[in-house]
Amino acid sequence: MENLFYFFLAVSIGGALSRDCKGQPDVIYEHSCLTVSRCKSGQDLHYICKHGEAIDNKDDYQCKPIHTVAPPCNRINDCSKKSDGSYPDVSEGCSSYYTCFRHQFVGRNFCPGDLLFHQTKQVCNYKENVTCK
Repeated sequence: MENLFYFFLAVSIGGALSRDCKGQPDVIYEHSCLTVSRCKSGQDLHYICKHGEAIDNKDDYQCKPIHTVAPPCNRINDCSKKSDGSYPDVSEGCSSYYTCFRHQFVGRNFCPGDLLFHQTKQVCNYKENVTCK
C-alpha cells in the first residue's frame, strides 16, 4: 500500500505544477496518452481523458475513444508478467515508454524531442546513450 501512496503522490505533485503562459505562444509542453498540458491563448491548460479514452496526437491532442486514436495510444501493453516500473516501447523506437504497476498497465508517456527511453536508468536520454531493444 505504501508504494501505491508514493505513486499517487508523484502523480499529484506532477499535476499540480503549472507554467506561466502569459505572452507565450500556443504550445503543448507535456503530453502522455492520457494527459496534455499546454499554453493556449495565454492560459496554462491541463486535460485528462476519461476512462476508455486517450489523446489523439494526430488531431489537435483531443480525448477520443481509445480504439479510434493513432498508435501508440490505442495500445494497452501486457504487464501481467512485468515488475513495477517503466518499459520502452520498442515498436515506437523507444521514443515512448509505458508504465506497469502491480502487473497492470497504467499509462504511456513520450520522451521530449529526439530523446529515447533508457530502461535501466528509467529516464529519457540521448539516442547515442540508449540501446532500443
